[in-house]
Amino acid sequence: MGVKINRQTGMCPLCTERYHLEQERAFNEQLERERDKMRQRNSRLCRKYGLKGRRERGRTK
Repeated sequence: MGVKINRQTGMCPLCTERYHLEQERAFNEQLERERDKMRQRNSRLCRKYGLKGRRERGRTK
């Protein structure tokens, strides 16, 4: 009683904030997993074709 409810979510402001934080956390974790997959793929391709990896390319500067 006396708590304003968000019309879009149907939740109180505190629950809405928690919900948004959880959504953002899940999104960031997904991005991190995708980034790790891309790095692994690039690493495998470099090894397959005998190319220098990121570390080796950085040392030659």
